[in-house]
Amino acid sequence: MDFLVLIADLFNPTHPELAKSCRQDKTLLIMVLVGCTLFAGFIGMLVAMAN
Repeated sequence: MDFLVLIADLFNPTHPELAKSCRQDKTLLIMVLVGCTLFAGFIGMLVAMAN
């Protein structure tokens, strides 16, 4: 439920502090997604080499 509030605050930044923390969360989420993608690629490469 808090996640929905954060998304709503992104589109309607009435609280500057909340919007700021939300932008930081968004950056963190993007970093985590990129990290997972790189890790998955690395695992895929290992599997391809093993075959």
